[in-house]
Formats: sequence, C-alpha cells, structure tokens
Amino acid sequence: MKKILYFFCVMLMTAQVLLGCVKNNPSESSTPIVETKVNTSGEVQIATTDIVPSLTPPVPVVLAPTNIPYIPGCIPPMFNLAYPAQNAQTENIGEKKEILPPPPWVYVTTLPDTGPVDTIMPLSENEIWLTLFGSNKIYRYSVEKDEWNFLSGSNNSDIIPTSLLYSDKGLWGLGNSNINNKSGVWLSLYNEKSDGFKEVASQDKFFGNENYRPTSFPSPDIALDRTGVFWVILTNEHEEALFSFDPKTLNAEKRYIAKPNAGLSLPVVAPNGVIWFIERFANEIISYDPASKEAHTFIEATSFDAPLSKDSLGKQNLTDISFLYFDRLNNLWVGDLGWVDFSTENPIWYRLIRSPIFIDQAPELGGQYYWGNPSLMYQSSDGTYWFRANHGTASLNPVNGNWCLFTNSSSPVVEDDQHNLWMVSFGKLYKLPLAP
Repeated sequence: MKKILYFFCVMLMTAQVLLGCVKNNPSESSTPIVETKVNTSGEVQIATTDIVPSLTPPVPVVLAPTNIPYIPGCIPPMFNLAYPAQNAQTENIGEKKEILPPPPWVYVTTLPDTGPVDTIMPLSENEIWLTLFGSNKIYRYSVEKDEWNFLSGSNNSDIIPTSLLYSDKGLWGLGNSNINNKSGVWLSLYNEKSDGFKEVASQDKFFGNENYRPTSFPSPDIALDRTGVFWVILTNEHEEALFSFDPKTLNAEKRYIAKPNAGLSLPVVAPNGVIWFIERFANEIISYDPASKEAHTFIEATSFDAPLSKDSLGKQNLTDISFLYFDRLNNLWVGDLGWVDFSTENPIWYRLIRSPIFIDQAPELGGQYYWGNPSLMYQSSDGTYWFRANHGTASLNPVNGNWCLFTNSSSPVVEDDQHNLWMVSFGKLYKLPLAP
C-alpha cells in the first residue's frame, strides 16, 4: 500500500511540474488557497478555501512556474526532475566555463577588481556605483568617459560603506569596511564636496552600553520608509530587536523585541508604511505598524480555525527564507515560495511550484544536491522578476511562467531612471535597455 501511495504522489508531483502552472479557473482546479481573517481579538488568522478567485492585475501574475529546462539562452537545471528517479539527469554547472548573460544583455566594461558584488547603485544611466564583498573600496563608473575611480579607506577616519542605499536625501552608506575605523559606524551619508561619507549613526553613540550591533555582517539589515526613517535589525547577547532611527532627530527607538533565537530577516516597508519581517526559526511573519506601534503575527499555526493543507502559508518552512519583497502590484513575496495578494478584503496566499533552477550542490557535503533559496529579488518596470542565487542569476516571466537561469554568476539586478537594467557577471558590467 505504501508503494502504491508513493507512486501516486510522485506521479502527481511530476504532472504538476510538466503541466507548468495551476489554472486560475475554479472549474478546472481545486487547488487550496489561503485567505487571512482577523478575529475579534485582533489576531490575524488564515483559513483555506477551494475557490480560486479571478485575478485581473495590470500585469498577469503566474500561479506556478513552468518547468522548461531548455529555453534558449537559459542554463539547464542542475537536476532535471523525472520519474522514475533513475531517469533524472544532472548537470554540474560549477564545472562549466563562465556563462555570461546572453543578448539582449550588452557588455559595457570590465571592473578593475574581481569579487562578488554586494551593491549596484545607478545614480543615473551615466554613473554607476558598486561595492564588492570583502573590499574596502567603493567603485564608480562613468559611462560617458568610460572610466573607473574609487573611494578607498586610505585614512583611518575614512568611512567606506559595505553597501549603498539611495533616497531623495542623497546616497546613504550602510556599514563600514574600513578596518582601521573602530567606531562601529552603520549609517553614513555621502558628501559631494568632500567626496566622502560622513558618519550619521554608530553603534557606540546611539545604543550606549547595550552593545547592539547589526545582525548581518558586513552590511546591516536596513530598510528606509517614505518618511525618511530607517528600520534596522540589531542584536546583543540578550535579544534581537527591530529599531527605528530618524536621521533628522538622531533618535533611535526600540520598536519590537523578537522571540529568543528567532533569526530576524531583512525588514521591508509595505506601501502603507507597515514594516514586515520574518522570524525564521519561529516560522512566523511579523507585521509592525509604526502608527499604532502594534505588531501582529501573520502566521500563527495554533490560532487557525480551519485545517491547513500542505500548500498553506502556515505550513511553509521559513527557516532558509532570507527576504520578503513587495512587488509593483503590492504583492508580498515570501522568497520564491509564493506571494500574498492584498488586493482583496481577505489577503490570499498563492504558493509557487518551485523551479528546479535553484537546485544546487554543496561542496562541504561532498557535492550533495539541495534545493537552495534565492537571496535577493527585484521586479523591473516591464514586470519581470529577477532573483539572485548562490550559483547564478535568474529571471521569472510573469506572463508565461518561464524561469530562466541565464548566467552562473551571482549578481543583483537593478534599474536606473531611464529603464536600463544593470548587473555584474564574472567581473564584467552588463546593461539591458528595456523597451519604452
């Protein structure tokens, strides 16, 4: 009996992958979805339903990715799912030569140094700033002049941010890679006159004797809201907490204390100003409202009135999910697991059938395969989703559901004001002009 059930489950999974996506039609599919409800005590609850509502967003949204392993210009998955299992094919992408972004990506220039890219910041289509992991320099490229220059930590007082963030107030620096500077600076602002970064906030000055420090190193987990207030996850030997920091008043305030050993993710700001983050090891998503100063658990398994299916958000493993992301339709993405649609009165969870392009090998485990999670996500103005993974950079077409791992170099993808996309692959800067 167990063998029969196993055979049925494998065949069902294979059929899902081959079919590509879950139909958005109640008459054709009874795939459970999840909707949230708020009870009388104010707790957010999630209940399952078998009725799939019609989606009519400005850009079509895919319910599940297709598994087309050989799309032109895309790298085949490292592990191609198949049944029976012995028919599965594997490819060791790591042993291949460098696979650069294909057309319509255009090579622009070569970086003066090599190393994994942390931040790409196009201040315009003619000026690109970059930071590299492990480097004590900030690189700047002039497209018009076709030349590089950089800021370096040659002086003990120099602040060399590990990553960059831009707002209408200017170019902010996060962290400090200058090992000569011991002040623990985690926020600075670029000064054009001095051509350097000036300290705005440091660990010692604003958090006193509690010894708070950023949870991630070397770049702190920081988000910036529309009012100009920064939100940062800090920790000490006793607790992990969400802080707000107002650079105008230099006021830092502890807003939320996490559960012990919760493992908070990077905070993200919703369009309505609410702050969202994951307590990974508690397997919960938290929303914090700065106006009411109240936090709500979006996932609370013990409070569900209805039984949860395996597709429900409350049943997903959030331990390895490193980010939340609000796309241009105001959907909240939970890594590559799926998204929450807030366009209805009761938010609805859509689970993705995950793409095998994120299957990777772990050298420390003797080359054993594992299903990895992307570490970064971005949606460009044409609706395409871009993902950064350990073994490459990928895209998701929301119209046809096609995933594409198009380079085996890991890089963020960002867009400038003129709708050009930028990325780095094996020490080379690439550009992709989007159609107007």
